[in-house]
Amino acid sequence: AGMMFSLGIIDRLSEGDMTGGKSIAGTGTMEKNGKIGPIGGIRLKMVGAMRDGARWFIAPTSNCNEVTGHIPSGLHVVAVSNLDQAYKALVVIGSGRGSSLPVWLKSCPVS
Repeated sequence: AGMMFSLGIIDRLSEGDMTGGKSIAGTGTMEKNGKIGPIGGIRLKMVGAMRDGARWFIAPTSNCNEVTGHIPSGLHVVAVSNLDQAYKALVVIGSGRGSSLPVWLKSCPVS
């Protein structure tokens, strides 16, 4: 199972709603040590996320080259390299404080 599936399980086992009712998309492979790995087709996944109403997208830092320069207008992409970072990003976005997160701009984020 991938990163978003793992976050979904954490959300179901936690009290409240980590997303704050927001549509938050993302992708990434999930390794047993918590590392999030790259996936294929991330450009199309970002476009699909925007089409379906998401304004936030959590993406593997290791997909930098496929993300940089290809982010749909209006989509905020947060780079993560492990499950802890993804969880924290989800909580911050869900609480309405997403603007405090570093987002992808014109170059690869430093993790």
